[in-house]
Amino acid sequence: MAPETHSRSSRGHARRISISPEQRCQVIPVDGGPECPRRGYGDSPRRLCKEHRNQHTALYLAYKNSSKEVERVACEVVDEPDWSLSANWVASTVDKAIEVRKQYIAAIDAEIVGREEHRRRFIDEPDEGHAQWLDTLCSKRRECEAILVQLRRCQAHLFADQARRQRLEEARIAQEVEYRRAEEARRAEEARRAEEARRAEEARRAEEARRTTEVRRVEEIRRAEETKRRQHARQQLQEAQRRASDTSSRTYLTQSHQVHVAPNPVPATREVRATDPLLPRSMNVPIRSCFPQTPPVTQARYTTVRSNDVERQAAAQERSSSLACQILCLVLLATCAFLLFVYVVG
Repeated sequence: MAPETHSRSSRGHARRISISPEQRCQVIPVDGGPECPRRGYGDSPRRLCKEHRNQHTALYLAYKNSSKEVERVACEVVDEPDWSLSANWVASTVDKAIEVRKQYIAAIDAEIVGREEHRRRFIDEPDEGHAQWLDTLCSKRRECEAILVQLRRCQAHLFADQARRQRLEEARIAQEVEYRRAEEARRAEEARRAEEARRAEEARRAEEARRTTEVRRVEEIRRAEETKRRQHARQQLQEAQRRASDTSSRTYLTQSHQVHVAPNPVPATREVRATDPLLPRSMNVPIRSCFPQTPPVTQARYTTVRSNDVERQAAAQERSSSLACQILCLVLLATCAFLLFVYVVG
């Protein structure tokens, strides 16, 4: 029984139009559903209504675009490096190849799905070329999946190797940091020791300067004391000379008052130099002998003195002068010995 369609006349009343099976839309129902009751047009690949014709065109263009995408990605797959060379197993290259393979599989899947959907709705039995094309796509997909598995294994190996290298690099960096810290600590210790050595050297030099200054001060004090001792010894010697001279003068005056007549004048005063190799040159000064010069006595003044008294007084005067000279010599020798002792001890 042919299906009926309803249409409206010019007066607005609906009327029934019957459509024969040969004129209906020949689209294949989905999963055993009802057939399309609308009128079909054309015959390529079969009679279809306007809606299913548009669907046919959309599915056809979809799997054709997927096929073009497969061809485009296939060109990138062909441009992949030779994986038989270990030099090409680089992380960036492998990552890019994995992405290309994923796109290739996705494009093949899209083309296969589009062709199968198009075939289920519009083709009862696919031709031999269509079947071979689908087999070729499936074969390319299996091959691409096998290569993708190998690339992922390589990627995992590269990731592991990269992680190992990263750990080694981190260990190396940590070791370098530790070495740098140890080097800085060593340099700081050397700087500290150098600073301590410098301070010790400065302290040593300051101590040497202090000792040198102390030695110079002690030497100056010693020289000043020695100069004072020499001046004191010189003063004592001059005092002894002055005392000896005063003693000689007093002896002369005493004898000159006792003697009335001096037949022969006493020889002039002689200079005696007290030289001692142990005394300084400044202390070797001349001293007067104990023989004072007796002034001549006039004959007229002592005419009444007898000759024997004159001889007796002359002998007494000579003995007194000899005794005074001996005493003065002993005093001078004692003074020289004392000064020599002071010089040696000081």
